Amino acid sequence: MRLLLVCWWLTCSVWAHGIDDALLVLKQEQQSWAGTWRTPLQLWEGCDRDQDGQLSRQEISQNWERLTRTGILLQGQPPVLGQGEIQQGPAQLTIPIEFSVPPQAQIDFEYHLYLPKVANQQCLAVFTSNLGSSSTLLLTEESPFQSLNLTPAPVPAAVRDGEQRPDTLAGFFQLGVKHILTGWDHLLFLFTLVIVGGSIWRWVQVITAFSVSHSISLALAVFGVVHLSPDIIEPIIAISITVSAIFSFRGVPGQRLHGGWILAFVFGLIHGLGFAGVLAELQLSGRQALVPLVGFNLGVEAGQLAVAAVLLPVIRLLSRNDQGTKARQLLTALAGLMGLYWFAFGTPA
Repeated sequence: MRLLLVCWWLTCSVWAHGIDDALLVLKQEQQSWAGTWRTPLQLWEGCDRDQDGQLSRQEISQNWERLTRTGILLQGQPPVLGQGEIQQGPAQLTIPIEFSVPPQAQIDFEYHLYLPKVANQQCLAVFTSNLGSSSTLLLTEESPFQSLNLTPAPVPAAVRDGEQRPDTLAGFFQLGVKHILTGWDHLLFLFTLVIVGGSIWRWVQVITAFSVSHSISLALAVFGVVHLSPDIIEPIIAISITVSAIFSFRGVPGQRLHGGWILAFVFGLIHGLGFAGVLAELQLSGRQALVPLVGFNLGVEAGQLAVAAVLLPVIRLLSRNDQGTKARQLLTALAGLMGLYWFAFGTPA
């Protein structure tokens, strides 16, 4: 249980965004990046000259250069105050912002405007290119500088070789079914959770938790809210198989696995980021990815349920006697060893 709580905390920390954090949402125009900048109101302390409790455009403009000249830079250039609406909340201020930076293959971003004596502050910067794809940078006081590669991804080999890319809901549904049925790492993780057996209700809990969690992280990844390198995702997916196998091995004799749905939910978040790689390869991201996302996710769920329907009678048959129990424990151990192998040498493509 301690391991599960640690995994849960690490996962949640990726998306945590407090009132002392900054958020930039920028979209690439022809010769600029424009969008909004949400900052803690405390950053503008002392700027309310007339003491009316509201920061006017003039008051912000008078202090703009002092704060942004070296505090926030894109390609070494400070921003200008945009023409949009300024919104002030109880603790945060949202301001239109614009950088005069022409399109480039790579951009460098710096953010240094952190409040004194406030720990663990972050700046989340979301960049949407003129092609519609989104990328996210997460900066902190200890790591205030990051680079973003905007070079278009190469055309996937399947497309280059003449395989038609889906362009309908049904097409992406079929792609989702195909991906889960050939995604041996995802299937093996699900197998280690259901091999324990037990009631239909337990199966429903586990499969639902896995489905909900990977649907959440898949959507967050496709829309650019969360991004993790495959070099990080794939080893975690592999080790999730081994961790699940260890828990399941102990639960097989009694056909009970306490907290199995928690395990499915926590690691399902990582598996969802793995699913997102398929849509990323097809250069489908941002808002235009809504139909592909829905179709692909429904296909994954349908394929997953089909596999579970095949496994259910087999596992129930193996649950009737001691020999079946030993067989299930052996299969669980082999699955755990396969997870370790994939962790060391890479998961199947």
